[in-house]
Amino acid sequence: MPGDFFPKLLLLSLFVMTHGCLQDPASAYKFTGIVCRLTYPAAAVLNEKTTKVIEAAFQHARYPSMQGEKSAGFFGKVSYGLDNLEIYNLSIGRSEFELRPGKGIGLEINNVSAVFSGTVQYGYGSWLVNLAQRLDFEVETQIDLGINPKL
Repeated sequence: MPGDFFPKLLLLSLFVMTHGCLQDPASAYKFTGIVCRLTYPAAAVLNEKTTKVIEAAFQHARYPSMQGEKSAGFFGKVSYGLDNLEIYNLSIGRSEFELRPGKGIGLEINNVSAVFSGTVQYGYGSWLVNLAQRLDFEVETQIDLGINPKL
C-alpha cells in the first residue's frame, strides 16, 4: 500500500506544477502540445546566442549569381545580372532584448555593419542597338534590426 502512494503523489505534483505556471493552460496545450516558460536568464542567453549566430553566418557569405531579361515591347529588351555577391566583415555593435508577456521576446540588434561586394551587369538591346555595362561594387553599410520571435 505505501508503494502505491508514491507514484500517485509524484503524478499529482507534476500535474500541479505544470498547471500552476501557465496563464492559460487550455490554449497553450491546444497550440503546442507542450508549454515552456521563458525566464529572464534564458532570454539573456538567447539574445547572446542569436547575436553570435548572425555574426558567424554572415562573416563571409557568398550567394549564387542571378540573371534575367525583361521585354520592353517594341523597343527591345533590358537584361540584368548580379554576380559574385558576397557579404563579409559583419559585426554587431549592441543587442538588447525585452520580454513581452503573452507575445514572446523582442530582440533589438543595433549598429550592424557589413560589406557587400559583387558585380552588377545591365544592358539594353534592340534590332538597332545593343548596349551593355558591367560594374564592380563594394558597399559598406550600417543598419539596425528588430527581431520579434513568438516563443
